[in-house]
Amino acid sequence: LGFGFHRYATDADWRVPHFEKMLYDQALLAEVYVEAYLAAGRDEFKRTASEIGDYVLGELASPEGAFFTAEDADSEGEEGRFYIWREDEILAALGKDEGERVARHFGVRPDGNFVEPGRGPDGRNVLHIGGADGSLWPDEGPAGEPRRRGAAVLRETLLRVRRLRPAPFKDTKILADGNGLMIGAMARLSRVSDDGRFGRAALRATDFLLERLRAPDGRLFHVFGDGRAFVPGFLDDYAFLAGGLIDLYESMFQPRHLAAAVACVRTALDLFWDEDEGGCFFSAEKPEIGVRRKEVYDGAVPSGNSVMLMNLLRLAEITGDRDFEERARLQMRAFAAPVGAHPRGSLEFLRAVDFGLGASRIVVVGDRDAPDARRFFEVLRRTYLPRAVIVHRPPAQAAPDIAALAPPVRDMTPVSGKAAVYICERGRCLPPVTTPEELLDLLRKGPVATP
Repeated sequence: LGFGFHRYATDADWRVPHFEKMLYDQALLAEVYVEAYLAAGRDEFKRTASEIGDYVLGELASPEGAFFTAEDADSEGEEGRFYIWREDEILAALGKDEGERVARHFGVRPDGNFVEPGRGPDGRNVLHIGGADGSLWPDEGPAGEPRRRGAAVLRETLLRVRRLRPAPFKDTKILADGNGLMIGAMARLSRVSDDGRFGRAALRATDFLLERLRAPDGRLFHVFGDGRAFVPGFLDDYAFLAGGLIDLYESMFQPRHLAAAVACVRTALDLFWDEDEGGCFFSAEKPEIGVRRKEVYDGAVPSGNSVMLMNLLRLAEITGDRDFEERARLQMRAFAAPVGAHPRGSLEFLRAVDFGLGASRIVVVGDRDAPDARRFFEVLRRTYLPRAVIVHRPPAQAAPDIAALAPPVRDMTPVSGKAAVYICERGRCLPPVTTPEELLDLLRKGPVATP
């Protein structure tokens, strides 16, 4: 009803969740659904990504513009009580006719649709789309004929009932790493959605983190709470925020976000880089007890080293900085043995390696607000490009910032006064194209074609 993903399933049929909702899960799943939509073109994937965004903006957005950490599983001393329904509650809220239709749609039964270990059926139901009647969604019937009440109205009616219940505890800490992931997810979501809320949310969260969780020397704090930032940042904070900033640059094309990503990665290298063996430590200093960890395992969230590898490769392609390229090479060498031994435990790392094997730079040259450039961006935002970075190079008089940040695009110019797109791979650029049709043809057949 309220969208968003619970943390994990507790039964073999994937119907009964552990009801906790984590910010990082919403961010990672939103990114997956955006990617799946671009790759497969299925509207349900785009809709699911947008609904994750709706949940986050409705329940996890802080008044200052950043994102809270989680919603708990328990309320009134019982896990899932906030989310569980009895059939008579649905009938009372919607009336017998529509209530029964909604109950069928969500697999609701009078005796309940799940049983906890050691307990018999007690009428409790977890809503899931598993009934025989699939007619509840969407809001219209055949040929646009309206239903008795649209799905959105029925959903809102049940939500009003649910809001009267005591809500689960909300963890209102603001963590740099989780917010970095969500900034990236919101930025990616803004590319495939016509809903401007997602892009605005990414911008607000970015401004908050850079103003309130970043010290004057560029170092990050891990936590913001009770009006102050504290705990020195870890590798994940820098890696996840830098990745989100790169995503935001590729969505909004504001050079300040690219500059912030570059600064974030350079600060992280100063703090965490292992000068002896390559790769990054998790903490900046050796702990008093134990050893200084250096991880590459992708667990509930990707490892900081996996995300940092992707950041280095993306920034190397955008900026042409040879240091980023060399660090990425050393990063891959440092973790080759553990990743090779357990590849399924380091899939984010392998995704970065795959990116590096065929990375391309797509540069749109021209006034971003002009119709000819807008058509190019429209093609790019709806195309699956897992091995490409996208750079906007404004006309010469407006380009000093991006030219300084990304020297490889400095000498790229419009063609006969018209916007153009340059595609480059391994230091070689193809002749520019000046029409969306030519660009689409290159994307399907050329160096950035999906593997």
